[in-house]
Amino acid sequence: HADGRMLRALRQPDGFELAVIDTRAMPVIFGAMRDAETRDGLFWGEVVRVETSTQVLVNGRYPMRVGGKYLGLLAVTVQIDQLSRLLDTAADALGGRAFVLYGERLVLAHRRLIEGVALAPGELLPEMRQIGDPVLDALAGGAAETPRETAFEARTGIRLLTAGGRQYALLLQTLTGYSDRPWHLGVYFPAA
Repeated sequence: HADGRMLRALRQPDGFELAVIDTRAMPVIFGAMRDAETRDGLFWGEVVRVETSTQVLVNGRYPMRVGGKYLGLLAVTVQIDQLSRLLDTAADALGGRAFVLYGERLVLAHRRLIEGVALAPGELLPEMRQIGDPVLDALAGGAAETPRETAFEARTGIRLLTAGGRQYALLLQTLTGYSDRPWHLGVYFPAA
């Protein structure tokens, strides 16, 4: 709401929990509500840890108006551990591993984020090398042994690389419009 009150609905296993929260002393949430006054339509916010959660969240926001007057902000959030679990379940069913990079170096989703990764105070997301994944390590350091782009890679978009002494097939797609930075969605499989 434009006056700083937030109606929060949290999904629970047996329904949902509602609470009215005064956000005027919560700079992240209150700032998002004020920022939305000058925006139109659905937009994606930056990755944040808000004052009402211990989790890092991705979020979509929609300013609510009636007759042109700003009433408040509708926001939908997803915890990165839940995003990581969803992505891992889908990739695992196919025999692979998946990840999402937030920008060029930060990891937004990965199976290691389901349980959490130790971060320094003030850090929201780990860097690629903090995950302990040989493919991410290789991509981060440029140590992935890759031949020149082959006709196969140009035709299929599948990159063959060697990391940690093993060969992998990697698919990598860049998505824009979901945040203030591009997301790089990757999935890789052991190469036969």
